[in-house]
Amino acid sequence: MIDKSEYLNIQKSKNPFEQEEENEVLFNKTVSRANILKQNVETIIVSERKKEEQEQEQIINQIIEIEDFIEHNPQMVNYRKGIKKKILLFSIFILILIAERILYTSLLDEEQTLIQDIQKGLDLSSISSEQNYAEFSNSYFWKIVSFGVGFHNSFLLSTQFIATVYVSVSDFVGIKLIFTTLLGLYFIGVLQMFYNGPLPFWTSDQISSPYCVQTSAHPSRFVFTVLYISYYFLYCLRFRVQRNKRKSESEKQNLYKKIRIIQIVLALLLVPYLFLVYLSGLQFIINVALGFIMFYFYYTVIRQSNLFISETLAKVSINTEQAKRNIFNWFIIFIVMIFAAYVVLLGTDTYVDIKWIGNYLNCTQNNSNFFLNSQLVGPYHTFSVITVLGGLAGAIFGLNHTYNHLKQNCVKTWYKGTILKRFLRGLIVNIFMIPSWVLNYYQNSLLKSDFVINLGFSEFIIDILHYFFLYLLLFGFIPVYLYQPFKLVHIKKQKQKDRSITFLQQSMQE
Repeated sequence: MIDKSEYLNIQKSKNPFEQEEENEVLFNKTVSRANILKQNVETIIVSERKKEEQEQEQIINQIIEIEDFIEHNPQMVNYRKGIKKKILLFSIFILILIAERILYTSLLDEEQTLIQDIQKGLDLSSISSEQNYAEFSNSYFWKIVSFGVGFHNSFLLSTQFIATVYVSVSDFVGIKLIFTTLLGLYFIGVLQMFYNGPLPFWTSDQISSPYCVQTSAHPSRFVFTVLYISYYFLYCLRFRVQRNKRKSESEKQNLYKKIRIIQIVLALLLVPYLFLVYLSGLQFIINVALGFIMFYFYYTVIRQSNLFISETLAKVSINTEQAKRNIFNWFIIFIVMIFAAYVVLLGTDTYVDIKWIGNYLNCTQNNSNFFLNSQLVGPYHTFSVITVLGGLAGAIFGLNHTYNHLKQNCVKTWYKGTILKRFLRGLIVNIFMIPSWVLNYYQNSLLKSDFVINLGFSEFIIDILHYFFLYLLLFGFIPVYLYQPFKLVHIKKQKQKDRSITFLQQSMQE
């Protein structure tokens, strides 16, 4: 091998012509290699450009395919129409709220005159010869018509329906009704405190009513409750049919038609009933209209969030450590919600028109149901609507207790079974509602008793405790300690699985 010094000596010994030839050969090789490298780089650049062009072309083709799919696929066409419809309805919703605030006072004045004329024209009211105020017809028919308008009565009726659905139709549909309905009632209660709108018979001594309601009427909580419970229940049934893989498409279509017919029948029945309530002096038309708008807004939001609601509520009731943390989270949420409602109450004018109080007293004398309270009508009693959160808290503890203590072989199917079993479960849960109705009837007398006064209990505290233990009983204790021992639950043999997974799978199907 030649070392460096020897190589230099050899180079020096060469003549200049030989060295020049070698340099020329070396230069040519270098140029050739540079040209080859340049060609390789150009080839790589060209191939990369072609690759980028192909990728861009693929992306453009995919965009064209997606646009074509959106443009011509029936489902996507309907989806786009639905989005446009929701945007349009939301815009109309905002415009109506603005117009309502502008026209509210003038509309109330017009409606007062209209209700007075209708009641006099139909001989529903007469002017008292002694006190010179309107007295409503003392008829049981009108008392029945107006019975469900009051908060306590309507809430107990709603509870009976939801509890019957829970034990006789579908437990998870009942659970969704519990949470969404009670949260909706809280939402309406806060709005009523904010608007602080009077009932017709509050505003004029020439308008009478068969039932003396103390809570505000704007927007109509009665309209919201009736519409939401009935239509959301039917929506949940439709959703179950849609997820049922055992039924054919033709069977599903037939069931869809039946559900649609029921919705139409409900609407046709509700319209004349609302007119009767209107004649009773318990609702203005503008109250009903805003109640319907709030129902549609809330109902649309709940429908769009159906899957999220199912997942969230399934986690509340399953037997896991996470469920216990969820209960604590709900407790914190309840505290925040009560505080928020109280802030709204403080922001309202608690000093109502003295004329409203006088007309309310006229109503109580006419119907012989005078209430001894420090505040007769207005925001304080509207604030009591948020006691539904007590029922929601009781439901959370009750549901967690039910699915932790039902036997493994019936935790998923306990609400199913024969028609007789379903009927008996529904009958039992309605029988257990009787004490609540008794307490509701005698609550005013209870508030005036020395025992309750010494304890310092108010109507708000009694209501929130009442609803907490009622929902704990209906949705927690009755299924475990009554239905299960007397074999009123439906048992289905299945492989051993974690009950939390079982219930979660069930919720996704319903």
